[in-house]
Amino acid sequence: MTKRCASRNDAATLLLAILLLFLLQQITLLVESIYMLNLLQTSMDARALCIFFFYAPLFLLFARRPATNGSLFFFLILFVLTSLSAASQSTQWRIFFAGIAVSSCMLFIGMFFSRPEARRVSWAQSLSLAVLLSMIFRAFGSTLDISLTGSSRFLAWLLGLAALILGYYSIKKRTTAADEGFAAVAPNALRRTAAASGFMSCIALLYFVFASPYVMARWTESSYIVIYICAIVVLSFFIIVLSQRTKILLQLRKAMMIIWNALLIACLTLTIVRHSVAFPASSGEAPVIVSAAHAAVDMLVIVTLILFPIIFLNFQVCIENLQINRPSRLALPFTGAALFFSLLIFILIFTNVWGYVGEISRFFRNKFFMPFLLAGLGMIWPIFVLKRARSEGACRVAGKMWISIICLAGFATLVFVIKMERARVSPSPLRDELTILSYNIQQGVDYRGDKNYQKQLELIRRVQPDVICLQESDVARISGGNSDVVRYFAQKLAYHSYYGPKTVTGTFGTAILSRLPLENCRTFFTFSDVDEIGTSVAEINLHGKKIVIFNSHPDGGDAARRNHLEALIDQMSSYEYVIAAGDYNFHENSSYYCLVTEHLRDAWLIRWPDGIGQISWDSTSLGEFAAGDGRVRLQDRIDYIFVSANFNVLDAFYLPVPDSQSDHPAHWATLQF
Repeated sequence: MTKRCASRNDAATLLLAILLLFLLQQITLLVESIYMLNLLQTSMDARALCIFFFYAPLFLLFARRPATNGSLFFFLILFVLTSLSAASQSTQWRIFFAGIAVSSCMLFIGMFFSRPEARRVSWAQSLSLAVLLSMIFRAFGSTLDISLTGSSRFLAWLLGLAALILGYYSIKKRTTAADEGFAAVAPNALRRTAAASGFMSCIALLYFVFASPYVMARWTESSYIVIYICAIVVLSFFIIVLSQRTKILLQLRKAMMIIWNALLIACLTLTIVRHSVAFPASSGEAPVIVSAAHAAVDMLVIVTLILFPIIFLNFQVCIENLQINRPSRLALPFTGAALFFSLLIFILIFTNVWGYVGEISRFFRNKFFMPFLLAGLGMIWPIFVLKRARSEGACRVAGKMWISIICLAGFATLVFVIKMERARVSPSPLRDELTILSYNIQQGVDYRGDKNYQKQLELIRRVQPDVICLQESDVARISGGNSDVVRYFAQKLAYHSYYGPKTVTGTFGTAILSRLPLENCRTFFTFSDVDEIGTSVAEINLHGKKIVIFNSHPDGGDAARRNHLEALIDQMSSYEYVIAAGDYNFHENSSYYCLVTEHLRDAWLIRWPDGIGQISWDSTSLGEFAAGDGRVRLQDRIDYIFVSANFNVLDAFYLPVPDSQSDHPAHWATLQF
């Protein structure tokens, strides 16, 4: 009997680990999809209302009795099937599949709390295993979750099949002596509210950062590899300790938990604040220059990663106070917690799009730290009011064999990460030519709003540029699914890279990638009134000549645009060889264009003085850009490559939408000294 209970406990723990992994994935897909479709028109529309899928726990009001096997299996099957289907859908449909998956998971969990077996599972262990799997999948996918992309989706289907089998095995009506008093369990309203708040705050912090810890590398310019090693080692060690010392969940004093939580929140918030930038307040102020970090790692990041396992212990405490014989009593607490969770999501997105949504969003400008601080507070205050389980039978961890296998997979991941990090191409040593690609990738999305990393990568490989200037590349945030397109391209191409403005600054990203090593990397920020204007700068050396690369994406009113161009001209004045690429958001007939061309030349017009040029391969749909004989006319260009007079332009190309795999044409030019 003891062995049977233990094996069922293993099954339940692994089942919940898979479900919690799927929940993190589907929340990511839902928010990312809503943002992608709104990105096409740079404004919020009715699709943002899909956030209401988080409020499904309100339907628990109708569940006035403990959940039956049938109802649990129904929501389990619905959750697994919609989760597995969501990743293969277009963004338009992915919203609904991911939304239904999130809703069905929340209902399953809410109803599962009414079952006695919910008491015997180590939820801390399940959640930590889910997060470790997330780290592993994203490491092998170069920050994309491999279980959600391409041919490796079979991993998700295997996990889904395992979840259904484990669900059948572990969710059975059974009563033991320890369950006799379960029906009398009834935490009061305050405890239920606190526990629901803590539950969603734990999920929020894991979703925002710790399930994909490399986002911290983009906050701080710390080493990606050091952060990943630290995160996986710390989490694997925590899981092993948890499997060996179950009592750690029961014996950790409340005061110790409060101190541990306070340290985590302080370190996380300070990490963000110390890397924030005080932007110029007016057009008359000088630009703020931020040099790339030289240190391999920020020690605050390491301390934060060492402290973050307290989130799993918080989660366990919250679960202990959510187990109740009537799911209807959880409806309002969980709905309120879901409202708090969705507000955190909006606040985090508003820090990036404050100039496009409305006056209320402007309050959140340069307050990237705020949703993390609020989530931390939402996680710590329940500890003051929640009660701890004291019986040894209240929680059992799963068998050590499963833990060993998953932790070994984590350490195998580290070997892969180290190998990928060391791969770099050798620069071409033979020519005095450079091919420069300026590419607004619309945050890795095509003109239909579908995530498009792979096809954009294929386009880059066809162009074979020596230097790539990416605009709208800051996607290592929840609006981009916490994927890092710069690292994805850099690893797949084996290029050197400079991410550009840190994510905490709230720009849309201007990254630089190169076959040649990048030196003296930095970003300068100029006055802005719509979104932050951060211009990336890097230097390369070719045959003893120092070439400076500027990558720009300005926007806003006249004062902001002129301030940016004046700063650009000032920054390039001390260099002999200058390349300034980017999405400049102005046309040839504008005064801004004239200001730039007083100092630099337009590569396209040097090669094609009449403005009508050749494309390098057949375009499937030139549309309004067609000029006959496979040639292309760009009448309303805003994407440019400007070069200093000592460059000869051997060739220049535009590849229009949709063949560019973005909502902007891809523009490249081959230059010679």
